Amino acid sequence: LPSCFSLTGGRAKDAGDVGSRAKDLGWQAGYVVTYSCSEGEAGPDIITHTLAVYPEGNIPGIVSMVDVQDRPSGFSFENLSFPHKGAVFYGFYGNASRKPDSADSTGSFFSGNGRGGTAGNESGSDFAEIIFYRGTVFEVIRMSGPRINTTLLEELAVKAYERAG
Repeated sequence: LPSCFSLTGGRAKDAGDVGSRAKDLGWQAGYVVTYSCSEGEAGPDIITHTLAVYPEGNIPGIVSMVDVQDRPSGFSFENLSFPHKGAVFYGFYGNASRKPDSADSTGSFFSGNGRGGTAGNESGSDFAEIIFYRGTVFEVIRMSGPRINTTLLEELAVKAYERAG
């Protein structure tokens, strides 16, 4: 992570931390870690990395479910694409204030250099999320705040994917 980010929390998840749907799909273990960067006056950027272990055969369905449920109403979304061969990556950029027709001149909401918003997705800020898996490990890396950097998020996801192998 860039030097401004510091660890703000991390813990193992237990069965009480996950819903019945996750348990029904075979949730076995999990962990979540959060990092924050408070550069500038616009508020902090937050990166959350969540891991979960499921039976390998259930993970493609879980990825599809999370890809849908993590897209709240009131946001415009643009899918992220990943040219990585052999990896299963899904991702999107969620924007609370712009409509799809306000994309930049490249036709994309994101160019890897950040986007506006206020800190924390709950307050309606922009966010980006990458969902991926390898074997029995399912992971989500999410960034929210005023300086969304999809290039950094993708780099983190690729590193995590490579370590999961």
